[in-house]
Amino acid sequence: MRTLKLLAAAVLLTALGACGPLTSERLADAKAMKPSGNAFQTALYNGYIASVNYELGQLMNIRIAELQIDKAMMAAKGQTPAADDPNNPEYSSRMRADQAPLLKSAYSRMMTVFNAGGTTWAPQKAAEAQVAYDCWLQHEVEGWIKGGYHTLKLAECKAAFEAAIAAVEAAKPTAAPAPAPAPAPAAKLPGPWTVLFDWDKFNVRKDQQSVINQVVAASKDAKPSVINVTGHTDTTGTPAYNLRLSQRRADSVAKALKAAGATGLVATYWVGEDDLAVPTGPQKREEKNRRAVVVFGK
Repeated sequence: MRTLKLLAAAVLLTALGACGPLTSERLADAKAMKPSGNAFQTALYNGYIASVNYELGQLMNIRIAELQIDKAMMAAKGQTPAADDPNNPEYSSRMRADQAPLLKSAYSRMMTVFNAGGTTWAPQKAAEAQVAYDCWLQHEVEGWIKGGYHTLKLAECKAAFEAAIAAVEAAKPTAAPAPAPAPAPAAKLPGPWTVLFDWDKFNVRKDQQSVINQVVAASKDAKPSVINVTGHTDTTGTPAYNLRLSQRRADSVAKALKAAGATGLVATYWVGEDDLAVPTGPQKREEKNRRAVVVFGK
Protein backbone atom coordinates (compact mmCIF):
# COMPACT_ATOMS: atom_id res chain seq x y z
CA MET A 1 0.00 0.00 0.00
CA ARG A 2 2.85 2.41 0.91
CA THR A 3 4.45 1.69 -2.46
CA LEU A 4 1.20 2.52 -4.29
CA LYS A 5 0.85 5.81 -2.41
CA LEU A 6 4.40 6.81 -3.26
CA LEU A 7 3.81 5.91 -6.88
CA ALA A 8 0.63 8.01 -7.01
CA ALA A 9 2.45 10.96 -5.46
CA ALA A 10 5.23 10.63 -8.02
CA VAL A 11 2.72 10.63 -10.86
CA LEU A 12 1.06 13.77 -9.46
CA LEU A 13 4.37 15.57 -9.10
CA THR A 14 5.30 14.63 -12.63
CA ALA A 15 2.01 16.02 -13.94
CA LEU A 16 2.49 19.26 -12.05
CA GLY A 17 6.02 19.53 -13.33
CA ALA A 18 4.78 19.17 -16.88
CA CYS A 19 1.97 21.72 -16.50
CA GLY A 20 3.73 24.26 -14.29
CA PRO A 21 6.45 25.45 -16.67
CA LEU A 22 3.96 25.65 -19.54
CA THR A 23 1.61 27.78 -17.45
CA SER A 24 4.52 29.94 -16.31
CA GLU A 25 5.58 30.45 -19.91
CA ARG A 26 2.06 31.45 -20.89
CA LEU A 27 1.96 33.87 -17.96
CA ALA A 28 5.24 35.40 -19.14
CA ASP A 29 3.77 35.79 -22.63
CA ALA A 30 0.67 37.45 -21.17
CA LYS A 31 2.77 39.84 -19.07
CA ALA A 32 4.74 40.83 -22.17
CA MET A 33 1.58 41.96 -23.96
CA LYS A 34 0.70 45.65 -24.15
CA PRO A 35 -3.02 46.25 -23.58
CA SER A 36 -4.65 47.91 -26.58
CA GLY A 37 -8.26 48.10 -25.46
CA ASN A 38 -10.42 50.55 -23.53
CA ALA A 39 -10.11 51.41 -19.85
CA PHE A 40 -12.28 48.48 -18.72
CA GLN A 41 -10.35 45.96 -20.83
CA THR A 42 -7.01 47.32 -19.60
CA ALA A 43 -8.16 47.08 -15.99
CA LEU A 44 -9.35 43.51 -16.61
CA TYR A 45 -5.93 42.63 -18.02
CA ASN A 46 -4.13 44.02 -14.97
CA GLY A 47 -6.60 42.38 -12.59
CA TYR A 48 -6.35 38.92 -14.13
CA ILE A 49 -2.54 39.10 -14.28
CA ALA A 50 -2.40 39.97 -10.57
CA SER A 51 -4.80 37.14 -9.77
CA VAL A 52 -2.74 34.62 -11.77
CA ASN A 53 0.38 35.63 -9.85
CA TYR A 54 -1.40 34.70 -6.62
CA GLU A 55 -2.95 31.48 -7.93
CA LEU A 56 0.41 30.18 -9.14
CA GLY A 57 2.73 31.69 -6.56
CA GLN A 58 0.67 31.01 -3.44
CA LEU A 59 -1.79 28.24 -4.28
CA MET A 60 -0.23 26.42 -7.27
CA ASN A 61 -3.71 26.33 -8.75
CA ILE A 62 -3.00 25.66 -12.41
CA ARG A 63 -6.61 25.23 -13.57
CA ILE A 64 -7.72 28.65 -12.36
CA ALA A 65 -4.47 30.26 -13.48
CA GLU A 66 -4.93 28.96 -17.03
CA LEU A 67 -8.47 30.34 -17.20
CA GLN A 68 -7.30 33.74 -16.01
CA ILE A 69 -4.34 33.83 -18.40
CA ASP A 70 -6.76 33.24 -21.28
CA LYS A 71 -8.89 36.16 -20.11
CA ALA A 72 -5.89 38.43 -19.57
CA MET A 73 -4.71 37.77 -23.12
CA MET A 74 -8.17 38.50 -24.52
CA ALA A 75 -8.34 41.79 -22.62
CA ALA A 76 -4.86 42.77 -23.80
CA LYS A 77 -6.03 42.35 -27.40
CA GLY A 78 -8.90 44.78 -26.89
CA GLN A 79 -11.53 42.09 -26.38
CA THR A 80 -13.84 41.82 -23.38
CA PRO A 81 -13.74 38.39 -21.73
CA ALA A 82 -17.09 37.51 -20.20
CA ALA A 83 -17.44 36.91 -16.50
CA ASP A 84 -17.90 33.27 -15.55
CA ASP A 85 -21.61 32.40 -15.71
CA PRO A 86 -22.90 30.40 -12.72
CA ASN A 87 -25.75 29.12 -14.87
CA ASN A 88 -23.28 27.24 -17.06
CA PRO A 89 -23.90 23.56 -16.26
CA GLU A 90 -20.15 23.03 -15.94
CA TYR A 91 -20.24 25.32 -12.92
CA SER A 92 -23.79 25.03 -11.59
CA SER A 93 -23.39 21.29 -11.06
CA ARG A 94 -20.29 21.91 -8.93
CA MET A 95 -21.61 24.50 -6.52
CA ARG A 96 -22.83 23.79 -3.03
CA ALA A 97 -26.57 24.18 -2.52
CA ASP A 98 -26.17 27.08 -0.10
CA GLN A 99 -23.65 28.90 -2.32
CA ALA A 100 -25.34 28.60 -5.71
CA PRO A 101 -28.09 31.19 -4.97
CA LEU A 102 -25.49 33.66 -3.67
CA LEU A 103 -23.32 33.30 -6.74
CA LYS A 104 -26.25 33.55 -9.14
CA SER A 105 -27.67 36.60 -7.39
CA ALA A 106 -24.26 38.30 -7.44
CA TYR A 107 -23.84 37.51 -11.14
CA SER A 108 -27.26 38.98 -11.94
CA ARG A 109 -26.41 42.11 -9.96
CA MET A 110 -23.12 42.50 -11.82
CA MET A 111 -24.64 41.98 -15.27
CA THR A 112 -27.40 44.48 -14.52
CA VAL A 113 -24.95 47.25 -13.67
CA PHE A 114 -22.59 46.30 -16.52
CA ASN A 115 -25.43 46.38 -19.05
CA ALA A 116 -26.48 49.77 -17.73
CA GLY A 117 -23.03 51.16 -18.54
CA GLY A 118 -21.04 50.45 -15.39
CA THR A 119 -17.98 49.34 -17.36
CA THR A 120 -17.92 52.83 -18.88
CA TRP A 121 -18.65 55.07 -15.91
CA ALA A 122 -16.44 53.08 -13.47
CA PRO A 123 -14.12 50.86 -15.55
CA GLN A 124 -11.53 50.17 -12.84
CA LYS A 125 -14.04 49.12 -10.18
CA ALA A 126 -16.09 47.18 -12.74
CA ALA A 127 -12.98 45.19 -13.69
CA GLU A 128 -12.20 44.57 -10.02
CA ALA A 129 -15.73 43.27 -9.54
CA GLN A 130 -15.47 40.85 -12.48
CA VAL A 131 -12.05 39.51 -11.51
CA ALA A 132 -13.16 39.04 -7.89
CA TYR A 133 -16.39 37.35 -8.97
CA ASP A 134 -14.51 34.90 -11.21
CA CYS A 135 -12.19 34.18 -8.29
CA TRP A 136 -15.16 33.52 -6.00
CA LEU A 137 -16.93 31.22 -8.46
CA GLN A 138 -13.81 29.32 -9.54
CA HIS A 139 -12.71 28.63 -5.98
CA GLU A 140 -16.20 27.31 -5.25
CA VAL A 141 -15.82 24.95 -8.22
CA GLU A 142 -12.26 24.11 -7.20
CA GLY A 143 -13.47 23.05 -3.78
CA TRP A 144 -15.87 20.58 -5.40
CA ILE A 145 -13.11 19.24 -7.63
CA LYS A 146 -10.61 18.78 -4.79
CA GLY A 147 -13.11 17.75 -2.13
CA GLY A 148 -12.12 20.60 0.18
CA TYR A 149 -12.79 24.35 0.24
CA HIS A 150 -10.35 27.23 0.69
CA THR A 151 -12.75 29.15 2.93
CA LEU A 152 -10.38 32.06 3.51
CA LYS A 153 -9.89 32.66 -0.23
CA LEU A 154 -13.60 32.26 -0.93
CA ALA A 155 -14.46 34.87 1.68
CA GLU A 156 -11.73 37.20 0.39
CA CYS A 157 -12.97 37.04 -3.22
CA LYS A 158 -16.61 37.45 -2.18
CA ALA A 159 -15.80 40.50 -0.06
CA ALA A 160 -13.71 42.04 -2.86
CA PHE A 161 -16.57 41.54 -5.30
CA GLU A 162 -19.17 43.10 -3.02
CA ALA A 163 -16.99 46.14 -2.34
CA ALA A 164 -16.16 46.67 -6.01
CA ILE A 165 -19.70 46.23 -7.37
CA ALA A 166 -21.05 48.57 -4.68
CA ALA A 167 -18.51 51.18 -5.82
CA VAL A 168 -19.65 50.80 -9.43
CA GLU A 169 -23.28 51.23 -8.43
CA ALA A 170 -22.45 54.30 -6.33
CA ALA A 171 -20.57 55.90 -9.23
CA LYS A 172 -23.57 55.76 -11.58
CA PRO A 173 -24.06 59.23 -13.11
CA THR A 174 -27.20 61.14 -12.28
CA ALA A 175 -29.90 61.11 -14.91
CA ALA A 176 -29.47 63.64 -17.68
CA PRO A 177 -32.16 66.29 -18.21
CA ALA A 178 -35.10 65.21 -20.28
CA PRO A 179 -34.37 65.66 -23.97
CA ALA A 180 -36.20 68.25 -26.00
CA PRO A 181 -39.38 67.02 -27.65
CA ALA A 182 -38.71 65.15 -30.85
CA PRO A 183 -39.61 66.91 -34.04
CA ALA A 184 -42.85 65.94 -35.67
CA PRO A 185 -42.44 62.83 -37.77
CA ALA A 186 -42.07 63.32 -41.49
CA ALA A 187 -45.01 62.50 -43.67
CA LYS A 188 -45.23 58.78 -44.33
CA LEU A 189 -44.21 57.75 -47.80
CA PRO A 190 -46.81 55.86 -49.84
CA GLY A 191 -46.49 52.16 -50.56
CA PRO A 192 -45.54 49.39 -50.60
CA TRP A 193 -46.71 47.90 -53.89
CA THR A 194 -46.64 44.26 -54.98
CA VAL A 195 -46.14 43.07 -58.55
CA LEU A 196 -47.18 39.42 -59.07
CA PHE A 197 -45.66 36.94 -61.51
CA ASP A 198 -46.66 33.74 -63.26
CA TRP A 199 -45.01 30.53 -62.13
CA ASP A 200 -41.35 30.30 -63.17
CA LYS A 201 -41.61 33.62 -65.06
CA PHE A 202 -39.95 36.97 -64.58
CA ASN A 203 -41.61 39.16 -67.22
CA VAL A 204 -44.07 41.76 -65.92
CA ARG A 205 -47.62 40.62 -66.77
CA LYS A 206 -50.01 42.97 -68.58
CA ASP A 207 -52.42 42.93 -65.66
CA GLN A 208 -49.59 44.12 -63.38
CA GLN A 209 -48.72 47.17 -65.49
CA SER A 210 -51.30 49.17 -63.55
CA VAL A 211 -49.23 48.59 -60.40
CA ILE A 212 -46.14 49.89 -62.21
CA ASN A 213 -48.08 52.99 -63.24
CA GLN A 214 -49.26 53.57 -59.67
CA VAL A 215 -45.69 53.46 -58.39
CA VAL A 216 -44.49 55.93 -61.03
CA ALA A 217 -47.35 58.33 -60.35
CA ALA A 218 -46.75 58.19 -56.59
CA SER A 219 -43.01 58.71 -57.05
CA LYS A 220 -43.60 61.99 -58.88
CA ASP A 221 -45.52 63.37 -55.90
CA ALA A 222 -43.49 61.84 -53.03
CA LYS A 223 -40.09 62.30 -54.70
CA PRO A 224 -38.37 59.45 -52.80
CA SER A 225 -34.58 59.37 -52.71
CA VAL A 226 -34.66 55.77 -53.95
CA ILE A 227 -37.18 53.22 -55.20
CA ASN A 228 -36.32 49.83 -53.70
CA VAL A 229 -37.43 46.70 -55.57
CA THR A 230 -37.07 43.27 -53.91
CA GLY A 231 -37.68 40.07 -55.88
CA HIS A 232 -39.22 36.93 -54.35
CA THR A 233 -40.24 33.41 -55.40
CA ASP A 234 -42.37 30.59 -54.10
CA THR A 235 -40.77 27.35 -52.87
CA THR A 236 -40.81 25.37 -56.10
CA GLY A 237 -37.34 24.79 -57.53
CA THR A 238 -33.98 24.82 -55.78
CA PRO A 239 -32.91 27.67 -53.50
CA ALA A 240 -30.09 28.62 -55.90
CA TYR A 241 -32.45 28.70 -58.90
CA ASN A 242 -35.01 30.72 -56.95
CA LEU A 243 -32.41 33.26 -55.88
CA ARG A 244 -31.53 33.89 -59.53
CA LEU A 245 -35.21 33.99 -60.53
CA SER A 246 -35.96 36.55 -57.81
CA GLN A 247 -33.12 38.71 -59.13
CA ARG A 248 -34.61 38.61 -62.63
CA ARG A 249 -38.02 39.60 -61.29
CA ALA A 250 -36.54 42.57 -59.46
CA ASP A 251 -34.64 43.60 -62.58
CA SER A 252 -37.79 43.29 -64.72
CA VAL A 253 -39.80 45.53 -62.40
CA ALA A 254 -36.97 48.08 -62.24
CA LYS A 255 -36.83 48.14 -66.04
CA ALA A 256 -40.62 48.53 -66.26
CA LEU A 257 -40.56 51.42 -63.78
CA LYS A 258 -37.94 53.24 -65.81
CA ALA A 259 -39.87 52.61 -69.02
CA ALA A 260 -43.02 54.04 -67.41
CA GLY A 261 -41.26 57.26 -66.47
CA ALA A 262 -39.75 56.71 -63.01
CA THR A 263 -36.93 59.15 -62.39
CA GLY A 264 -34.09 58.91 -59.90
CA LEU A 265 -32.43 55.87 -58.38
CA VAL A 266 -34.04 52.43 -58.58
CA ALA A 267 -32.26 49.83 -56.41
CA THR A 268 -32.85 46.09 -56.76
CA TYR A 269 -32.57 43.32 -54.18
CA TRP A 270 -33.48 39.64 -54.28
CA VAL A 271 -34.06 37.02 -51.60
CA GLY A 272 -35.24 33.90 -53.45
CA GLU A 273 -37.72 31.84 -51.47
CA ASP A 274 -36.90 33.51 -48.16
CA ASP A 275 -39.44 35.89 -46.59
CA LEU A 276 -42.57 34.24 -47.99
CA ALA A 277 -45.77 36.31 -48.02
CA VAL A 278 -47.74 33.09 -47.47
CA PRO A 279 -45.88 30.41 -45.47
CA THR A 280 -45.93 27.10 -47.33
CA GLY A 281 -44.03 23.85 -47.31
CA PRO A 282 -41.30 23.07 -49.84
CA GLN A 283 -42.13 22.74 -53.54
CA LYS A 284 -45.46 24.58 -53.23
CA ARG A 285 -46.77 26.95 -55.89
CA GLU A 286 -48.23 30.12 -54.43
CA GLU A 287 -48.88 33.22 -56.52
CA LYS A 288 -48.68 35.62 -53.58
CA ASN A 289 -45.10 34.47 -53.01
CA ARG A 290 -44.12 35.01 -56.67
CA ARG A 291 -43.72 38.75 -56.38
CA ALA A 292 -41.58 41.84 -56.39
CA VAL A 293 -42.20 44.37 -53.63
CA VAL A 294 -41.65 48.07 -54.31
CA VAL A 295 -40.90 50.43 -51.40
CA PHE A 296 -39.92 54.09 -51.40
CA GLY A 297 -36.83 55.15 -49.48
CA LYS A 298 -36.45 58.55 -47.87
